[in-house]
Amino acid sequence: AGTPKAVWFFGNFCVCILARQVPLWVTFVCIAMVSPNEGCGYSLVALFCGSAPVRRFYLGEKTWIDRLVGLFLGAVGLKLIWAALVEH
Repeated sequence: AGTPKAVWFFGNFCVCILARQVPLWVTFVCIAMVSPNEGCGYSLVALFCGSAPVRRFYLGEKTWIDRLVGLFLGAVGLKLIWAALVEH
């Protein structure tokens, strides 16, 4: 069983990019497009990352991968904060 992080992320993402008063059919079309795409995408990632060579590489380099991803996400967060401060 997985966690609902991806559902929360893409749900929040869609809320941010859709206008406030979108027709209900647009919401359903978004769900119909994103759901199979995410299901297939995460299945492929699981198959790829579950292979022995990839798993071995990741476990050996996990600390550096986590640091790089953390730096990237921190930079994105700082950019969003900066944009919000400059906007006002």
